Amino acid sequence: MRAILLDRPEVVAGAGPTLAAAGVADRVQVVGGDFFAAVPAGGDAYALGAVLYDWDDDQCVTILDNCRRAMGEGGRLLIAEIVIPPGDGPTTGRCWTSTSWWSSAAAPARRTSTGGCWRRRGCA
Repeated sequence: MRAILLDRPEVVAGAGPTLAAAGVADRVQVVGGDFFAAVPAGGDAYALGAVLYDWDDDQCVTILDNCRRAMGEGGRLLIAEIVIPPGDGPTTGRCWTSTSWWSSAAAPARRTSTGGCWRRRGCA
């Protein structure tokens, strides 16, 4: 399996040592870019992990549209996001988003889905 790691240029600039330590540097192409503009074309599968929760609905649609345009015939999109159930009860997702937000002093405002937007779009 081969992969392309796409993120902002300043983020992927430091990816080499981590990929080498994991033993996958020879199978991962590192690309600096902007998923709001385009993503590398022709992949069999595209994976977004903890990406969409950071953006409003219109920005998410742009990211997803760019993935769809880049996919080859039969391509798949894999999305791994935490969906918070409605209500105020404790959940692992609430704990995760709280700790991840506090772990970064420069964290931008976070958005966490209760799943309603996914259900409205017929995705859940």
